[in-house]
Amino acid sequence: VVAVSEPCVAAAHWDALRRIRAPSTESGAVARAAAISTILRVCEQHRSQAEWLVSKLLEWNQEHPLVTKTPCMPDSSTHRIRIRLWQLLLGLVPLVPAESWPPLIAFISQKSMEVINMGSVRRYVELFLMAAIRICPDCYPLVYERLADPDLRAQVCSSQSLVALHTLKRFGLENEKMRNDFVPLFVRLSGSNFHIMRLIAQIGLHDLVQDERWAALLPPEVHAIAYAVEHSADAKKFRERYFDTVVYDDVASVAPVANFSTRRKEGDNWLHDAIPPLSFDRVRFIADELTSLLGANSPWEHHRVAQLLTKRGVDAAKALEPLARLELIPHARTPEDRYLDFGREVLAQAEEVRVKGNSDTDNLQRKVTSWWQSEVHNELHPRAVGTRQRQSLIVVATLLDYAVNIAGLCRCAEIFAIEKVVVPDRKIFQNKEFVAVARSAELWLPWEEVPQPSLANYLGTMRQLGYTIVGVEQTADSGPLQTYEFPERTVVVLGAEGTGIPANFLPCVDVCLEIPQFGLIRSLNVHVTGAVAMYEYTRQHLMEKASPAAGGAAAIEAGAAAALSALTPS
Repeated sequence: VVAVSEPCVAAAHWDALRRIRAPSTESGAVARAAAISTILRVCEQHRSQAEWLVSKLLEWNQEHPLVTKTPCMPDSSTHRIRIRLWQLLLGLVPLVPAESWPPLIAFISQKSMEVINMGSVRRYVELFLMAAIRICPDCYPLVYERLADPDLRAQVCSSQSLVALHTLKRFGLENEKMRNDFVPLFVRLSGSNFHIMRLIAQIGLHDLVQDERWAALLPPEVHAIAYAVEHSADAKKFRERYFDTVVYDDVASVAPVANFSTRRKEGDNWLHDAIPPLSFDRVRFIADELTSLLGANSPWEHHRVAQLLTKRGVDAAKALEPLARLELIPHARTPEDRYLDFGREVLAQAEEVRVKGNSDTDNLQRKVTSWWQSEVHNELHPRAVGTRQRQSLIVVATLLDYAVNIAGLCRCAEIFAIEKVVVPDRKIFQNKEFVAVARSAELWLPWEEVPQPSLANYLGTMRQLGYTIVGVEQTADSGPLQTYEFPERTVVVLGAEGTGIPANFLPCVDVCLEIPQFGLIRSLNVHVTGAVAMYEYTRQHLMEKASPAAGGAAAIEAGAAAALSALTPS
């Protein structure tokens, strides 16, 4: 309903509506939330469908070309598909009957675990298998049999070990056979040739010994291992660093908010697979949103919205009411629930920095706290909906070749709130290097695609619209950038890496500027050049206007001089 109706309703007055609020479907979060909610609601009503769907998704994990496509790079389309597949599988776990789990657990342990995946996907597979064994603990031998294989691949062995550790912690105290199977196995793995295996086994055994109930049941060799992990400097260092990766709350990790709305990392890259809880709740209020978009303020207009929603004989408002009580999806019940959760590790890092800080060093570097750290993807925030005033500056990056430079420009352009950035190809936003450097700036920054063959016409069009075309290039007639007074409506054209602005484009610019250089190599990185130009424009048009005295910096200096002279004895 949202994905189809909202763009159609907004189409007639798109520009005006776009300035008021961002469309829900721009990032697809609300559409995904609607699809997930519908699937889980249907499976809740028809449990046999849940079992069938789990089997089908597990089959797709092994065979579907979109899922098995290689190579699978971080945050690529294939990577996101795999994560979303396992997110849905985790959401379906409570709906599958207990008697159906043995064959599913066998399939996951023997087949799904064997698929080569990145760590973020493996974590979902591990959580799914843990959740399944919590429902059917008698199936733990399926995991034990795999772990007992000395030739098991390291990646598979580490995942199976995490599942075994959490299963042992949950059921081992009451289940002597499970304890006798898994404990000797972890003792063996604590001396594995693979570093990750030693870490999991040693941290797991050390954690068990800390519990008095377990300490009385464990053999001497386990206590010896725990003692070494506790007192060895190297072992202690690794234990403190990786403890939260090995020992965590496996039940809380599969809760709807943790499953669908926790933003995770793969290496140094943030992944774009999480859905804010607010998006799930917005699905229920489509009638109100359409009423607002249409500007309905009379009984007749409200009736027209109702007709639109019931055109096919379905009362959308009533049909979506059950989603308010669906415990299988996240809900924004408190302000903290409205946005994405970055996960415990980010909060832990922030706390560690806070604790280590002191009055002697706090003033050395204090970065501005970004608004998105607390309000990521909040569709009502001014930075997201475009209500913030932007400077009438356009930066043209059409001539640039390297994704890193374009990403750096976008990052600076978003910081300085310029009107837009012009890029040579929209596919650049999917480039791995671009994503790593841009830090999501492209999500909040207006942009336009202008390939190089169309650049001359584009610059001519912007001149007709009243913009002054400024090229940053070293030519015989270039003036110094620091003395140039930028017109309010300016287009800055940057040259290609190494070669600058081609000669055939120089007639298209109104003025050429250069940045003073005092070094030997006479070359400045193009995205740094763009940043300097954006800063100088901002200094002239925003910073001086923001000064408390009408005359800007000069007035402040004059006032300070007058005050100083007044205080100086004559």
